[in-house]
Amino acid sequence: MAGALWFYPDPASPVRKLSAFVAPNDLQVDTVYARSSAVSLDGGVKTAIHAGYERVRIVVERRSERAAGSTWRDEAESLLWHLESGGAVTFALDEAAAYAYPVTGTAPYSTGLSLFGTNILSGLAPSAAPAADDRVVLSSALPEFRREGGTVASFSAPTLTLDNKVAYDHRLRSPIVRHWGCFPALRLAPEAARPLFQSERGFVFTLALDLVQSPADLTALHDAFQVGGIVLAGVGVTPSATSVTLGDVFRRFRPEGVGVAPGALDAIQRSALNAPAQAGGRVPRMRP
Repeated sequence: MAGALWFYPDPASPVRKLSAFVAPNDLQVDTVYARSSAVSLDGGVKTAIHAGYERVRIVVERRSERAAGSTWRDEAESLLWHLESGGAVTFALDEAAAYAYPVTGTAPYSTGLSLFGTNILSGLAPSAAPAADDRVVLSSALPEFRREGGTVASFSAPTLTLDNKVAYDHRLRSPIVRHWGCFPALRLAPEAARPLFQSERGFVFTLALDLVQSPADLTALHDAFQVGGIVLAGVGVTPSATSVTLGDVFRRFRPEGVGVAPGALDAIQRSALNAPAQAGGRVPRMRP
């Protein structure tokens, strides 16, 4: 099992894969919830629990530069600068399981998921696919933001069958199913204060990343293949370095058309902008 980590140094540049990125020595995945409280004028206390997010800690310990490859240190430092500037990365605990699929059909208490199209991360891992006994995560975007786990019983495209039954009714937004160790978009945790990259006399290196996957990133991923309720056929989605565009839209993902003319995406976007918003969602600006 070999881990993999990809990133775009620049939105217009090709994807980069960190060379010789082995399975991490430590992987911790925790769900974190933010809470805010306020005291009203009548003395009452009101507390709000915000949507949770996943915090991921990845540690690769004591890798020698010679064993990892002559460019490993340079690529790792470029990765850190990318994260420090607000960029996103894709991480997979196992490159063979770097998959995520839109789900077009599911119902509570059922075991079957109807998947749409191909793996949306196929541009990074072309051969990755679900396999029996894989642990998966089924999640929907805001405003529902529901998440549940499952175990794959069998996979025969486009049907993914689980050992367990689906718990939630994902009605407002089409959910995404992904391997539990695959994270399409991770960013540097805002509270990260520990050293990310340490060396022992310049010969042995430890890479320790404290990253988060926020609800906004998941929503952007959903919006990349579903605009105004219209699922975009033949579009693969890969994470890109994020920058603020005009207005309040963030480019978190870059759609890469497969047999789709650039004008087609523009036409779909204009159509979606003219259509009424669906279920409280927003229509993102997309670029071909």
